[in-house]
Amino acid sequence: MKTLKNIVKQSTYRERAVFLLTDAFLAALCTLGMQISFCGITWGTPEENYLIPVTMLTLVRFILFFLLGGVVLLALLYVNRVYTKRSTKEVTMRKFYFFSFVLLLLAWLPYVLIYFPGGVFSDTFASIDFAYSMDDYGMTMLNNHHPILYTLIWRGAILFGRLFHQGIFFATATMLILQYLTMAAVLAFLLFWVHRRGLGIKITLVLQIFLMFFPLYPLYVVSLWKDTFFALALLLFSLCVGDLVFDGADRLVRNPRYLIKFVILGFLTSFTRNNGKYIVFLTMAVLLLLQARRLLSHWRAVLAFVMLTTIVMVIQGPVYEKMNYNVDTTVESLGIPLQQLSYLVYYDYDFTEEEQAYIDSIISEESIKEWYHPCIVDPVKWNAPDFQGPIIEEDPLEFLQCWLSLMVHHPVGGIKAYLLATAGFWAPSVTSRDGYVQNWMWNNQYGLECTDLIEKFTGHTIRALTDSIEPVSSAVFFIILVLGAFVSLMRRDYRKLLLLLPAAGCWATVMIATPIACSLRYVYILVLVIPLDVLLICVSGKRTSNQ
Repeated sequence: MKTLKNIVKQSTYRERAVFLLTDAFLAALCTLGMQISFCGITWGTPEENYLIPVTMLTLVRFILFFLLGGVVLLALLYVNRVYTKRSTKEVTMRKFYFFSFVLLLLAWLPYVLIYFPGGVFSDTFASIDFAYSMDDYGMTMLNNHHPILYTLIWRGAILFGRLFHQGIFFATATMLILQYLTMAAVLAFLLFWVHRRGLGIKITLVLQIFLMFFPLYPLYVVSLWKDTFFALALLLFSLCVGDLVFDGADRLVRNPRYLIKFVILGFLTSFTRNNGKYIVFLTMAVLLLLQARRLLSHWRAVLAFVMLTTIVMVIQGPVYEKMNYNVDTTVESLGIPLQQLSYLVYYDYDFTEEEQAYIDSIISEESIKEWYHPCIVDPVKWNAPDFQGPIIEEDPLEFLQCWLSLMVHHPVGGIKAYLLATAGFWAPSVTSRDGYVQNWMWNNQYGLECTDLIEKFTGHTIRALTDSIEPVSSAVFFIILVLGAFVSLMRRDYRKLLLLLPAAGCWATVMIATPIACSLRYVYILVLVIPLDVLLICVSGKRTSNQ
């Protein structure tokens, strides 16, 4: 109690401002989330997914969330102040890592057996199709809408199976086992990493149990889509950035091994999903902004940054263009503006003659009335028979000018449309099973089916328990990220915020260009970095032995 009183009395005006702004931000997310009527699926119509008008109850909710949030934030500061006064004892790397790795494998094994050889997503079957097309066409038929690197991993699994005269079932099982082992290895390393950075063994063991039994870890082991590999690559990239914070940038930027690791992990992040390169570039830009003197004074660090940027830009630019791999259209990147335009048309907002003429040139009012869905843009793009995507492709600037004009004239409508189009990523009360996990087999031409091996060999199954797990909103994990950042801000430990920068960058890119309002797979990194959030809550403001 004395510590809590000291926190309040010793806080500065800046700290109070950070506290109040964070509290208000979180209260606003929770309150606005409750203003959304969501039917449970992103394909819901405007009559099913819509914003509820603001009433006095909205204000009451905000006040209650603000008070509750204040208590939570104070509790986090109390935990931080108490924890930073304690010393921690490290265990040996080999013992701890092996212990963690084996326990994760054992805890997740029932999921692997229940959903063997894994749940395959529709996009993943597209990658499998491309991998098989390489038999006849080499790499000429590939496209980067489904990342080339992920397709090549599947190609490797298929070729590995052929060594034993096995087909797609063996290749799929190989991918499952590869993902199973990789995820256990990475998360075991994560636990060791946070322990080495000052997290006590008791809390680390609590996190070990959490990683073992929180279902979103084993369920992503069996979800065979590019997002699991991308999130793991991004997590390792985050830890690599964190090394600069905890081990000292001056020493690491002179170390060729560290810089090679940085380039490799940046490469993997950039090539396992198409928004990866933007996250890597954002991270490097912030590092240069904050650590310019240290980084630019060492030629190896400059070379590593230039090399990584050049490799990504050249391969995904001129090389992919020459190979006709870049098939994603401008319309793909303009999903949210298109949703905002459709919202304004659906709800009969007034337009100028120029705005109306341009809208009519790309899609009719009747089509928008039929195909507009507030939480997913695909029906307008794919199902509306008169949607003229090529017009947008030919002159995207004209589309953006019209969109900007509409936002200036109807800012409230634009904000409402945006809130609906991104709801699942910021509103903790909005969640869906769309793109949540992939523990079932999409319809396919290969005859692949999931087999419950436990039921097959014992006659009993526990699949009903795992299938009945209710989804958790992506926004909940975003809020946990905010809480970790909040403690670092309050303790003026700004450098440690770099640890969460790649995950925050992933969330930001999704908020800018998501085609669907609820899809945990897009921001699964927020689940993986929970141990990093805990680390910041506990050790922000504390100098560790490595600093």
